[in-house]
Amino acid sequence: KWVAADMGEIIAEELGPHAPAASFSGPRVRLRAEAAQPLTLVLHELVINAIKFGGLSVPEGTVTLRWTHAADGVRLDWVERGGPAIGSAPKRAGFGTELIDANVDTQLDGGIIRRWDPEGLQCELLIGPEAILTPPASSAGSDPVLAGRRVLLVHDDAGHAADLAAALRAAGCEIAGPVASTEAAIALIDTLGPIDAAVLSVMPGRRSVQPVLDLLHRRAVAVVMLVPDGPVPDGPVPDGPLLDPGSDVTVLRAPATGATLVGALRASFLALRALAPAVSA
Repeated sequence: KWVAADMGEIIAEELGPHAPAASFSGPRVRLRAEAAQPLTLVLHELVINAIKFGGLSVPEGTVTLRWTHAADGVRLDWVERGGPAIGSAPKRAGFGTELIDANVDTQLDGGIIRRWDPEGLQCELLIGPEAILTPPASSAGSDPVLAGRRVLLVHDDAGHAADLAAALRAAGCEIAGPVASTEAAIALIDTLGPIDAAVLSVMPGRRSVQPVLDLLHRRAVAVVMLVPDGPVPDGPVPDGPLLDPGSDVTVLRAPATGATLVGALRASFLALRALAPAVSA
């Protein structure tokens, strides 16, 4: 059943149901077949622990997962905040801890470092090179304009967001999110470096996206708005409750297909002549 898998999709399956309390972002990473299931088990144990004792055990708690390429593989940083205060590290390792360590060490060619900070658990995981499927220098599915672009995805429909994220990843994009609310998007933007583009559904979580657009003004090169059924103006979106005058966005009618979104983003980058090398994670 297990085949080579996109690490971001595995992470989205485990953390996506807990958005906006849980957020995640990182570059596209393809894992070898034998590494997909161990990573799923590791993430599942971390999520269960966070639900029982940590950052997902209280409404105000959060979990953030970021991953980056490293010389010795891929590094993942798991950070829990806002949960019950931690007094010290556990005196003995439980079954879940032993399961995580065994899978990381033997199945993922890596290691794990835990820090029991008073504010919450932090874990640094390494997935070693033996667990990673190195892609060819040029992938037939990647779009040369979009490959490596970091795209923030804000959408309150988890199923549609997953479909759009999959299409963007297939085109070579790195996905930040998806997150389901304005508040989660703002929190995620505060932790990210440069962003190449943003895809925003109108009023995600039934809130205006204007605060998100304000933060993206100096960060995102291209912005695509997904608007619900109804009259959609041609050209710039007029002044109103959602956008300030002069906002430079591309408007698509929701629900847009993945292919439509990919085409719109590509056209936006070409129109803006934003063809400089993408930001490296």
